[in-house]
Amino acid sequence: MIERLMKKWFLLVFLCLWFSVSFSWNMVGHRVVAQIAYDNMTHEAKQKFNALNHALDSEYSPKSFVNAASWMDEIKYREIKIYDPWHYIDIPFSPDGTSLPDVPKVNAVWALDQAALLLMSEKTTDYEKGFFLRVFIHVLGDLHQPLHTVDRITEKHPAGDRGGNLFYLGTNKVADNLHSYWDRGAGLFSAKNTRYTNKKIKQIAARLEKKYPLSSANLTFNGFDVWANESNLLAKEIVYAIDEGEKPSKAYQRKARRAVEKQAVLAGYRLAALLNGMV
Repeated sequence: MIERLMKKWFLLVFLCLWFSVSFSWNMVGHRVVAQIAYDNMTHEAKQKFNALNHALDSEYSPKSFVNAASWMDEIKYREIKIYDPWHYIDIPFSPDGTSLPDVPKVNAVWALDQAALLLMSEKTTDYEKGFFLRVFIHVLGDLHQPLHTVDRITEKHPAGDRGGNLFYLGTNKVADNLHSYWDRGAGLFSAKNTRYTNKKIKQIAARLEKKYPLSSANLTFNGFDVWANESNLLAKEIVYAIDEGEKPSKAYQRKARRAVEKQAVLAGYRLAALLNGMV
């Protein structure tokens, strides 16, 4: 009995440490995007995709549509890392003229294209559709996190800064590197002494939807690569508007939070529109 409790305790500690260094919108950010999407899905879409999501209940712990948004990060504790390249697309740029590498062919855009095809295929099973639904929810959210669409190539980092993971910041309350800073929404998704319950997630989503209504969103779909390029431009113009080793100023944090809010809302609205169109 003691041995079993110790194993559970070690697993809990491991998961807490792992989630603190996860490399996409953190759990809160992904759940907020999914909640916004769910709020804007049709009744028919909710019925269809709830059923597909729960097709995975026989293998994994049951999750609601919203909580399933972070599943692709959670399965890492089972040593499932083969899908890691699906979370991002390294579109390179260089501020100092360093030679740029090619964009890897297997990336977030590729994953979304494949997931969309499988969700609409008549040959895939409900379990397979449920699996790729969770991929679709998660990766579409990632595509709207600017640092999942960029790799800064410099003389210092000729192989890239891994989407800001190697871009270290001065001491601040949010994160020690640029990627984690934006994963946590410049603090929006990692407020201290805050329990991000389902109720809290709904409140955050409702506030953002009111602040940035559906009518203001650009839902035009011309390919996931177009949306990736939008995020990439945002990364170059706003995210990297800070020097390595610099502490984010209050002005930078305000600008970052506004960008995070807009991107999270846009991701949610776009996810809803795409899923509604698959019914």
